[in-house]
Amino acid sequence: MPKVALPTPPTVDVAAKAWTKGFAAAVRDAAGDSERLTPKKAAAMTGHYADNARNYFEKTGRTWAAADTVIDSGARYVRAQLDKAAGPDDKLSLAELRSLPDDLSGDLLALRGKAPAAPTGNAPSLANLVPVIKAANHPELNDYGSSFDVTTYPASATRLDILRDLVGYDDLSEAEVNDWFSSTHGAQAVKDASSALRELGKDERTQREEDPTGALSGAAAEALFVAVADKLDAVFAPASKVKSLEYAEHFIAEDGDTEHRALIAQLKDQSWLVVSYQDFPF
Repeated sequence: MPKVALPTPPTVDVAAKAWTKGFAAAVRDAAGDSERLTPKKAAAMTGHYADNARNYFEKTGRTWAAADTVIDSGARYVRAQLDKAAGPDDKLSLAELRSLPDDLSGDLLALRGKAPAAPTGNAPSLANLVPVIKAANHPELNDYGSSFDVTTYPASATRLDILRDLVGYDDLSEAEVNDWFSSTHGAQAVKDASSALRELGKDERTQREEDPTGALSGAAAEALFVAVADKLDAVFAPASKVKSLEYAEHFIAEDGDTEHRALIAQLKDQSWLVVSYQDFPF
């Protein structure tokens, strides 16, 4: 982190320029002589600004960008967030700095020479998710091939390991796995996962109302899907709670195929938390 001292308290303009100066130095260093930043280069970054560089690619989906493009994007982002946090005097107290998104608050506090905000205790965890996933695995849904799961993977695992595990084929190449799944990233991943579950719930309700032979009503079945969707919205928003988010989905292509949907979160300690849904129609 460049040694940039901020006054007490800094104005939005002073704080934004100080952060952007540090971010620009980190991005240019990572980009190297090519002056281009890639997701791979961003993933290799360390320090206060690394998460902001990675977030750029997660949000845009780009495969590379000029260093100046990434820097300009970061400059707009930090100014917008500081404007939102600042009081009517246009100055930023320590409390206001601590109220910033996780990918900014630590950076700005460090520029003030202060400790980062204390953990809020609301980081995504199994405890947040197990009860609603357990409830969603109703026997009448499971009997027809639908099921939910939530699991963790260690920091040593990779995205490829997780997707191979989901489909049950250990020998799939990275190209084959990427061909199996379509993905969205960042905050959009949570929106897409939640939206997909709500649509599945509507479909389940329609099917059960057309054939009301089971003990589980259409409305009750839909409510199970909606409860999981609501929990995802609550647990994984904002996306800055975690290092990265991906929503991966695979649709049934032929008889004997299984539908897979998974929200894959890499936590800030590098471990993984995965919420998945699968449907193997009989």
